[in-house]
Amino acid sequence: ERAGDAPNDKQLNAACPWLPAGLLRAIQRGYLCHHVVLLKPARGKDYRQSILKFLADENIDLAILGSRDKPYRTAASQDAPGHELTGSTALRLVREGPCPCIVVRRPLFEYRPDFYCARPRHVVICLGPDVRLGEATVDWSIANVLLGDDIITCAHAHAHEMDRVPMKQRLQPLILRLQEFQQKYSPGAVPSQIATLRMLVGEPRKLITACLESASPKVDLLVVGSRGHSGLRRMLLGSVSDHFLKHAPCPVCVVRHEHGDNKQEFDL
Repeated sequence: ERAGDAPNDKQLNAACPWLPAGLLRAIQRGYLCHHVVLLKPARGKDYRQSILKFLADENIDLAILGSRDKPYRTAASQDAPGHELTGSTALRLVREGPCPCIVVRRPLFEYRPDFYCARPRHVVICLGPDVRLGEATVDWSIANVLLGDDIITCAHAHAHEMDRVPMKQRLQPLILRLQEFQQKYSPGAVPSQIATLRMLVGEPRKLITACLESASPKVDLLVVGSRGHSGLRRMLLGSVSDHFLKHAPCPVCVVRHEHGDNKQEFDL
């Protein structure tokens, strides 16, 4: 059941008493959105299923989700007990949602107080050995989230030093595409903003997470592709995107393979 498209201030206050006062005022004044939709799940229905249905019915292009799960830990404490996201709403929407999702686990106000006007942003794109998935992730990022003045870093980790040269050659066309985007939309970009590829040797998940923690300037957004594994295969192989959702020190945007394949073409 859809509760309404245009709640007044009294309805919004009654429905969302948990929202911070400043954020609630911003929504009421229209600073953060064009309209507010309050979803009321049918009796006995999972509210997450109502959200998934809304995203599909409205053809939403991008969902931004907050997560109240376990607090952020540094890479050194990632293996501490009790840090798994059991029954996480964010994880379910990322895995089953009809559109890419950005998950913000820590409050933005704690991450960067001036997030409304911070420029340039530092965006990291995680590239794995699947070049086709990397192409879909880069193209979707260009079409949907990247700005011309962003500082763009692409990160790839491989297990053996011997893989460095062949993987760099395979990923270089993606870096050139990002640089072409920047040259068109930010021709005056300084060298530190030009898209670069950082090659790392080691276990990808923990290594890239540690680099995110030590990055300068701080990372504002991590974009990672996902093959969409589920069930037993996800349990056996693990999921890189799930790991970043649990441990990354910044908001994470997950683009599943089918999302990249269904992207709108972006003509440079």
